Amino acid sequence: MMAKCIDIAEKNLKSIFRDKKSLLFLVLMPILFYSLMGFIFGSIDGNGDVVTYKIGWVDLDNSQSNNATRNLDYLYGVINSSDAFDLSVETNDTATTKLEEGDLHAYVIFPEGFELYINGTGPATQPILIYFKASASDITRSIISQTIVGSINGIINYNPTDIYVISENKNIGGKEINSITQGTPGYIMYGILSSITGGVILLTSERKDGQLKRLESSKITPKDMMLGYFITYTVIILMQTLIGIINLSLFGFKPAYSDIFSLLVGNLIVVILMSFFQNALGLVCSAMFKTPEAAGGGVWVILFPLMTFSGAYFPIDVLLPNLLPYISWLPTRIVVVLFQDLMVNAVSFFSWTILLPCIYLIIQSIILFFIGNKMYKKFAQSTD
Repeated sequence: MMAKCIDIAEKNLKSIFRDKKSLLFLVLMPILFYSLMGFIFGSIDGNGDVVTYKIGWVDLDNSQSNNATRNLDYLYGVINSSDAFDLSVETNDTATTKLEEGDLHAYVIFPEGFELYINGTGPATQPILIYFKASASDITRSIISQTIVGSINGIINYNPTDIYVISENKNIGGKEINSITQGTPGYIMYGILSSITGGVILLTSERKDGQLKRLESSKITPKDMMLGYFITYTVIILMQTLIGIINLSLFGFKPAYSDIFSLLVGNLIVVILMSFFQNALGLVCSAMFKTPEAAGGGVWVILFPLMTFSGAYFPIDVLLPNLLPYISWLPTRIVVVLFQDLMVNAVSFFSWTILLPCIYLIIQSIILFFIGNKMYKKFAQSTD
């Protein structure tokens, strides 16, 4: 059986690569798509990942204000009551350690004389310092710093005064992640999933032209044809993903990774798993839409929500927190998070935060594969 499905895959690939228009499309589409993403997002920083930010609160101020609403304890209570932040009192050393280990998203340092200054009884003091990991994106920095400083200014200036608090952002350790790197996990997932259109059109075209019937008469089973289709589009997906990575590198893609194995092998495994899911989905779509004319546009009815709620376009953790429990199980969401961990967050492939989602993705794909297998057999034998 393996020889037969390889023969079918070879037939499909030769047919595609011999057609200059098809070959040009397969090469140019990822170049154009990833170049467009590079031009649009190459200079714009990207991606917030959380709703509630864990912030360390470091008080280096020995001065004390007698005003009940203009002291650090009061400010701490007001800001901590917000859903946006989870504050914890820290020393400078503990805050630095927790930030480096990922237990904090940032920490803020209040300098000596801060309380007297906001009370209007002391001289101007140094800006409060807000420390981030170098890999934090600009949207994360903006949300944290603007909300904290805006909250403080709003509290102390309920009657207009000339007292305004300013802040200065600092980095701690790590590798700074640019916008194109932040967005690459979503771009790759989008590129892989969008290639389903070509596969569905191929299958429906072969049925319409009667090739499936002719192949069946030559003792090739639907399972052989199905596996041949899987091999064909896995090869194409790997080729297009490689083109995409090379292209995005020209626009500044620089992954932050735990080790070479996680970067190369780990991401390759995720691409193959996503290809498995995409191919299984293609079998289902082929049986649903039946003709190449219907498949070309109809498949996007399924693709659109899968892509929209994947986090490829916008940080759903921040913008759609109420939907997160319901969409975190989507295969496309799982893949984007896996790519983010492997390419942006420098997580090892052997971490359970990687292995468990991979297992879950395999289970989903196997279930969809069996559904697609049954639907494809009926589809291949249908003559209407």
